[in-house]
Amino acid sequence: MNDSAVILKFINIAQAEQYYNRKDTREFGYAKDEYHVTELFSRKISAKQTLEDTKNEKIIPIIIILIIASMLIFVFIISHIVSSDDKIIFMYRSLGATKKQIFFIYFSYIQEICFYIIIMMFIVGGLMAGLSKIWIGSYFTDWLLSYFPGGTNPKVSTFGFNEDFIYLFISLFASSFLSFLLCIDQFFTKKISQRIKGA
Repeated sequence: MNDSAVILKFINIAQAEQYYNRKDTREFGYAKDEYHVTELFSRKISAKQTLEDTKNEKIIPIIIILIIASMLIFVFIISHIVSSDDKIIFMYRSLGATKKQIFFIYFSYIQEICFYIIIMMFIVGGLMAGLSKIWIGSYFTDWLLSYFPGGTNPKVSTFGFNEDFIYLFISLFASSFLSFLLCIDQFFTKKISQRIKGA
């Protein structure tokens, strides 16, 4: 067996990570099980993959649970709003408002709620980021230094944006839309009349 070492330098982190994970056998033409790949000067790829694993195993499941919870909350909110506005909706219909117009009014109201939720998300997220900087800033600094030997006092910021924010916003508005569809039968005149008679 040949135990010689080969040092490669990459200018593309994506290609380096692919090589590190030994997923580029077709391009480099080697048997991945016969080689041991390690980072020479730092553990940047290891740190990146550790963070990604933490995100996939712990953060994403929480996000999915929160999305489902938000959808259930939206269903409850819409149902409550419609049931409390039965007489107003009935008045709109008697004045000639179409179902589409009433749908648009209440759907716009739900989107306004989403807008305020987004503002609250930024406020709460900023507060949590600031508190995490105070509480675990030193721990995270030590964690980074363990992956980057020789580094000194790295600047750690708990504030940032990435594509996950976009996905979160899309999920929020999608859940409001799906919730609206689940409650759309509550706007029908027959349902409203039954609720008014039962009140």
